[in-house]
Amino acid sequence: MRMNRRIFGAISAISLLVSLLMVAVWIRSLRHLDDVSLASSRQYLDVTSVEGSLCIRRLRCDHDYWNRRTTYASGHLSQLKYNLGNFEWRVLGFGYSSHPVPGGAGVLLPAKVVLIPHWFAIAAGCVMPGFWLHGYRRRSIAAYRKTHGLCPRCGYDLRASAERCPECGDDLQRLIHQVVSCVREMWRVLVARIPSQATGLNGTRESDSQLHRHVGSIRPSTIPSYVNGCVRSAWM
Repeated sequence: MRMNRRIFGAISAISLLVSLLMVAVWIRSLRHLDDVSLASSRQYLDVTSVEGSLCIRRLRCDHDYWNRRTTYASGHLSQLKYNLGNFEWRVLGFGYSSHPVPGGAGVLLPAKVVLIPHWFAIAAGCVMPGFWLHGYRRRSIAAYRKTHGLCPRCGYDLRASAERCPECGDDLQRLIHQVVSCVREMWRVLVARIPSQATGLNGTRESDSQLHRHVGSIRPSTIPSYVNGCVRSAWM
């Protein structure tokens, strides 16, 4: 779980950096045109950033047509004349077209052109960081309420009433029963897999009736130690 969380955090950080880079590209595109093209023997990809949009063109040919190369071109909009072409449809900055374009020696090359606004690329890059930030906030709030004896649902102080929250009415004993049920199921799995080493909290094998007796005595503050005790005793 922690490893998955770290991987998700690393991907979110990379996504955030890409979004910040796209913001810089967006600002630059208001006055400059930047064009990057990648060519292989049978495919040609061109990406143009201009006036708040990314224009992506993809051309292909059934036989060897281009030389392998990577090129970059840039210029101020006041000194350039450019045309992104005609689009079959164009809505809210998005556009698409699919039609052949003339090439050398009378060859028609199938081409697809996609127009994407910069703001959409920036918003898409902020999705994963947003989920990470939301999860981090939830974990921080849960950890704070746990250490300060607060209601896990609304954050009300439960030092005077540990059975039921007087603010939101959340039944803490019901929550405890659910947690203990999960622990009991986990306990059964451990006992089934390592019957020679699985022991109870008191050093002996515990039956279901003994586990049920723990339900009445457990309190919210003792749930972590109870779970840790079950797991630890199974491996001792």
